[in-house]
Amino acid sequence: LVGELHYWEGIVSKYPEYRDGYFHLALVQYQAGETQDAGISLEKVLAIDPTYAPGLAFRQKMMGSE
Repeated sequence: LVGELHYWEGIVSKYPEYRDGYFHLALVQYQAGETQDAGISLEKVLAIDPTYAPGLAFRQKMMGSE
């Protein structure tokens, strides 16, 4: 997971408006147990695209697991 985290962190730092990059980063952060960071990344996803269905569904999943 560490390699995936570094990969997606690099992608979003290079492309800060890349919604899917932040979404994948949030998923990997969540899998790694970094739920606070995953929430921050997910908020960036929804700031870029507030109607992004996978992002909204993942937010519901995260809120349900708290």
